[in-house]
Amino acid sequence: MIQKSRSSIDELVRRSSRAAEAMAEDLFRSGRRGSAARMFFSALHRFIQAYFIRLGFRDGADGLNRAALSAGAEAEKRARLWELTKRESGDIASARPGARPVAAAGRPEPEHREPISAVVVCMNREGEIEQCLQSLRWAEELVVVDSFSTDRTPEIARRYADKFFQREYASIGDQRNWALEQTSHRWILMIDSDEMVPGDLRDEIREALRNPRAQRYAVYRRNFFLGREMKHGGWNTDRMTILFRKDRYRYPVGAPHVRPVPEEKGGVLSRRLIHHSHRSIGEFVMKSNHYATGMAQEYFRRGKRGPPRALFGHALYNFFKVYLLRLGFLDGAHGLVSATLSSYYVAEKWAKLGELHQERRSV
Repeated sequence: MIQKSRSSIDELVRRSSRAAEAMAEDLFRSGRRGSAARMFFSALHRFIQAYFIRLGFRDGADGLNRAALSAGAEAEKRARLWELTKRESGDIASARPGARPVAAAGRPEPEHREPISAVVVCMNREGEIEQCLQSLRWAEELVVVDSFSTDRTPEIARRYADKFFQREYASIGDQRNWALEQTSHRWILMIDSDEMVPGDLRDEIREALRNPRAQRYAVYRRNFFLGREMKHGGWNTDRMTILFRKDRYRYPVGAPHVRPVPEEKGGVLSRRLIHHSHRSIGEFVMKSNHYATGMAQEYFRRGKRGPPRALFGHALYNFFKVYLLRLGFLDGAHGLVSATLSSYYVAEKWAKLGELHQERRSV
């Protein structure tokens, strides 16, 4: 049943995304330029047109789903046009702010602290992997597990990793758990390939492991979206557990967002991890589609319901919360684009949940 759901809304989103990319490029080549405000109002107009003017509300849940996904596709098209406009003007550079190369250091001098195994799992990240691995060279051991990348990621990773493996990807939790088994030390530093450990965080981790007072440590992240540091809209409260004892924790398999379990209180480091989130609007939408599927399936397993009003209400509330309550508007055009596309993700998640329940009723 779940697989059938994925072949319907998922395929619709993928086709819409490909069409949005093509139309945005056509508009750009014809001399049209985009703005975040135009993106927002075009998406709003598309929803009103599909749901009210064309009487989509008469079709109940199906009409609401179509209107919401149509508005999301319009938002993506306009967001892609905005991205092309920004790149043309140089406002979105190919080099990532805050990600200046870190000098590749040799192995650290012996310290009176717990040794660390740093772990990175990756696939097709040739644009970020080197800076990520450079920022981990101080760890006693560096383990990289690649999911058979088709770009230069393996070539780059092999230059830095003490242990390099290639393994088919099943889920992020499964891949990370397998990587843990390949490490030599009790303490694990687990980060993604689009993240970096700056010097001040490195020093704080070293100090914490001189006399550990917790079995796990979390950090807040400095998030960059299309080259801009996002300081509002919830980005600034983004916290991840990256440092933990492998004899105590593992990752859940199947969940789209994974944290080491059991979840329990731990330490919180004061310095921030650098995270370069989303290289493009296309990547944003692709990840959102993946997470929406995973979250819908998780909600379905828990028995959570997905009535039509939930789709509209949750998406609307998400925009209100991210853009207004959490001051996302202070991040300018990037804040508006982020709030709009994240609300599209919320609508998509609830639409997929509703479809799962509809399929179960039809069996």
